[in-house]
Amino acid sequence: MNTAIQNRNESYIHLPLSKRMTETYRVIEEFGPITPQQALKFFPDNRPINTVQSRFTDLHERGYIKIVMTWNNEKTGQPNTVYEVMNLREKMDYTIVAAQTWTDRISQLENDYRLPNLSEETREIIKKEIKKFKNKLKNLITI
Repeated sequence: MNTAIQNRNESYIHLPLSKRMTETYRVIEEFGPITPQQALKFFPDNRPINTVQSRFTDLHERGYIKIVMTWNNEKTGQPNTVYEVMNLREKMDYTIVAAQTWTDRISQLENDYRLPNLSEETREIIKKEIKKFKNKLKNLITI
């Protein structure tokens, strides 16, 4: 394999995450496929489900984990999403598709923002949406 590609792949795998996001990633890596509800028991600090679920969502949006299936929670009977870690090829494919999708969405929103008949409230909503997608793009794993 080309040295440049090998170096790129190594740095791609070792991108920095926040402490809690890294802990969540390691639980998914070690015990996955797993739901956020199942992952709770592997954290020693009794953190609430909303903090674990949000880390799963962030990791998924950043291209670290993928949705595998949905199954019903034994206690509630409600459907839960099951996640597992993506391999390098899947991460690269996801990054390319997500980056293109979000870039297209930003372009659409910027075009809408330039329309002459928009109210100030609508312009603010569009600005917030543009900022949201730019942040998603910034946080996406880059190749």
